[in-house]
Amino acid sequence: MSVAAPAYRPDMASSLASPPRSVPVPNYPPVLDNAYSLGDLDSLMSDMHLQQSAHGISKAHSMDLCGLHLLRSPEAASRINQAAFCGTSPLQGITSRSPSSAPVSNGRTWHAANSRGSANRGKPRALFRDGDSRDAAYRPSSSPNMRGRGPAAARGRGAYRGGRGLADPRRGQGHYRRLWAEVTKVGRGQKLGEGEGSFPDSSVEDMLQIVRGLAPDASAIAAISQGLYYLDSGALAALLKELAKSGHGKRAMEVFDWLRGLEDGHELICLCDVYTYTTMISQCGSHQQLRRALELVAEMRGRGIACNVHTYSALMNVCIKANELDLALDVYKQLLSDSCTPNLVTYNTLIDVYGKTGQWEEAVKVLDALEHQGIEPEIRTYNTVIIACNMSGQAQEALKVYERMLTAGALPTATTYTALISAYGKNGQLDRALQIFEDMIRRGCERNVITYSSLISACEKAGRWELALDLFGEMHREGCKPNVVTYNSLIAACAQGAQWEKAVELFDQMQSKGCKPDSVTYGGLILAYEKGGQWRRALAALDQMKSNNCRPDSVVYNTVVGVLWNTGVVWAQAKAVQVFQTACRQGHFRLTVHTSGESGSVDFGMHAFTVGAAVISLMRWLSELRERLPKDGSAISRQQVCMTVNKGKPSREHAYPNIKAAITSLLQGCHSPFRWRQHNTP
Repeated sequence: MSVAAPAYRPDMASSLASPPRSVPVPNYPPVLDNAYSLGDLDSLMSDMHLQQSAHGISKAHSMDLCGLHLLRSPEAASRINQAAFCGTSPLQGITSRSPSSAPVSNGRTWHAANSRGSANRGKPRALFRDGDSRDAAYRPSSSPNMRGRGPAAARGRGAYRGGRGLADPRRGQGHYRRLWAEVTKVGRGQKLGEGEGSFPDSSVEDMLQIVRGLAPDASAIAAISQGLYYLDSGALAALLKELAKSGHGKRAMEVFDWLRGLEDGHELICLCDVYTYTTMISQCGSHQQLRRALELVAEMRGRGIACNVHTYSALMNVCIKANELDLALDVYKQLLSDSCTPNLVTYNTLIDVYGKTGQWEEAVKVLDALEHQGIEPEIRTYNTVIIACNMSGQAQEALKVYERMLTAGALPTATTYTALISAYGKNGQLDRALQIFEDMIRRGCERNVITYSSLISACEKAGRWELALDLFGEMHREGCKPNVVTYNSLIAACAQGAQWEKAVELFDQMQSKGCKPDSVTYGGLILAYEKGGQWRRALAALDQMKSNNCRPDSVVYNTVVGVLWNTGVVWAQAKAVQVFQTACRQGHFRLTVHTSGESGSVDFGMHAFTVGAAVISLMRWLSELRERLPKDGSAISRQQVCMTVNKGKPSREHAYPNIKAAITSLLQGCHSPFRWRQHNTP
């Protein structure tokens, strides 16, 4: 790639010998890193306009900063692009160095590299500094042919091995010395960059394009290693991130792992700093890559690179993706131990962990912590807390958080409305859930598959299977594609309404649409068969479930045993016993025993919520007692024996009268010394 030399002007000789003239500037903050907020930029803009007004700077000297890779917000980049002026910009001295290595404003003028046309705006660019006698090269910012990507500002040079994060007095010399070597090779009729063995001046987007075009077996290192000399760590972090986003994560690992393996004295080794390490940690998105993320943190500590709040937040997210939630909490504790102050991203991640671990109270307390620290929660924060409460079955608490959000002046989003529909549905308030849904329509909020699935589930809990089917039809009319959760809710709604034919129709439809049934699907279908007295179909569905590698749970086994037992057919009841024994071998229908030494009583917990499962469980228990009596005698006798039905399972009070009548008849029929007695203790 060639770079055309700018036309000679008389003032260039003096420019090369001394810094370009610029009006005096105030002592602006020397560093703009990721810690600066949009509010900080607004403050800088205000100061800059004052300076512009005071010195009458012409807009002809404005610079294009849209390509500044440090500006994560397009809004902020646009503002600066409109307002930044050469020589008086408050961005004087900006670079992607760490704060401790930032230069202090000393009257020199710092320029950002010009982007090559509007098509490249918003893309990462490195910065370069002119007017520095050590760099000995002045590139006029107005030259259209010079694509000034500067030297790697965040790394040490040569034999200098100062502490990481400290300024290297010779930093930036290597790039321009190489450039000078190329200048001396330019002959008559040639341009810079056309000579043999020329050193290309590559930008982030150039290298990104090169890597994307490589053959699978080609080396990314051979293709772009020379271009890395033109990047600082922030630009490299942007390159690594863009590679991962475009599906070239392995290439990002290849480049970074090569840099990690360089010797300590290499000029590029300091590109491995907190920015690039944090970027690579955040890219570890699976359980298999969790170990790599932890090893990268260990390597940072071994090299004396301190983890910051962004590093720990990224690692917490990796732990969540790997379902290592307790480890995520350990990482958060280490963050506090290292005296890092959590930011809003950290707190949002922490709330997510609390929600997934059932610690909804801790999730709510995070809102209090934010208020105490003066951090304003964003809408995502409230949404995450509401979802955390929903996941723990605390619908009332979720609604309280919603009221708190409205009081704070936050505007609900589609995610908020969907979470509210779920909360109202679980709380048995279908009417309120429908009101929220209608409000979404009035406000023009997008209704997605989660919204409809939550509302259909609310209909199922309220026994409104007809309304659930109507909503399903509306969902189709809006072009919203249902998923397995949607079909599961619909089948369960039909089961509650004893509409087993409708349930079968939906079961067949979901498979024709390419939606694979899961264990919940089969559980709902078997329940629909049970409600309709279709015991043969229920038994066939159980066999089909097993053949499709779906593992039945205790709810499915309870339902199948119940429907077989209720037939009164001897063969079917014998089959119910066989299914019960199979379930016991898989760990279901266990009796939990709690003995009280003071009262001499024993409490048996029976996990059964159908008549058949309860009766067979009781028969099994009596049979075990009969076998133990000859061996243990009076040692196993108790003054009082309590049997708790459905302990630790969802409440199904409607089945209790039938279970009580069946157990009482069984005890009387076998002349058992036990008698039924109502026990009101929760």
